[in-house]
Formats: sequence, C-alpha cells, structure tokens
Amino acid sequence: MQKYINYRVRVTVQDDRMLVGNLMAFDKHMNVVLSDCQEYRSIKKKGEDLKEVKRSLGFIVLRGENIVTITAEAPPKSQSKRVTETPSVGNVQVIGRGAVIPAVGTIPGTIMTPGHINIPIPTLGSLPIITPGVGVAPISQHVQQPMSTNKKLPQ
Repeated sequence: MQKYINYRVRVTVQDDRMLVGNLMAFDKHMNVVLSDCQEYRSIKKKGEDLKEVKRSLGFIVLRGENIVTITAEAPPKSQSKRVTETPSVGNVQVIGRGAVIPAVGTIPGTIMTPGHINIPIPTLGSLPIITPGVGVAPISQHVQQPMSTNKKLPQ
C-alpha cells in the first residue's frame, strides 16, 4: 500500500459506491484518506436504464470497515512542479535564540553585517559577554593562594 501513496485510486465500498481520489494516507485498519475525491453511484429507476451519478466530495477519510476493493488507476502526476528537498546531514542548519552564525568567508570572532562590514564581537576584558540561550566555552578558574608571610603578627 505504501507504494500507492499519491496514486489515483478507485475504492469500492460495501453499498456499491465507487470513490475515486488521490490516496494520501492509510493505517493498520485500512482507513484511507483521499484528496480530490469524487463519488460515483449507479441508480436504476423503474423502467429506465442504469444511470451513473457523479458527486464531488473533496478531501475525505473513509473507514476501512466499509472498503471492499482498492484499485490503482493512475500514477501520481509529475512531481517536477513541486520543490522537494531531501533532508540530509549536509543541508541542516541549527539556529538558536541569539546564536550568531558566521557567514562564509568571514573572520572568526566577527559578525557579518548587511553592508558586509566585519564588526568584532564585544568582549569584557578577556571574557566573552554571555548572551541568554547561547553557551560559552568553560573558562579555566585561577585560584589565587593566600599570601603567606613568615613574620609573626604582633600580639
């Protein structure tokens, strides 16, 4: 069934109706979702021939309990009109709150502005300014030992 997603399918239901539409989804109970769906019913009046009535339904969910047959009518329309991009590791960008993304060809430690002027990232002495939501590399702690003197304190 998975290979028939986006195919044009004809679904026959228990009450002899036929539903024709694009198969969008299905589940383990064979409930199906059809888009651009049209319903075809055969009506026979007394003394007349069989007449087929067509009705446009649009987007429907059809309960699998009522389905008798599903037949693929036509493959999906050409997908050249759709712009699809397959996700891969090479084209993923993570952007967080306040994160600075260096532009290609910039000097590290600078920000690229719309006028293409490199502005240095502000720092406080030798410590970088911490922005909420942006992590900073751990800074080594220098513990200063108390000064010791050999002199005795006056009593």
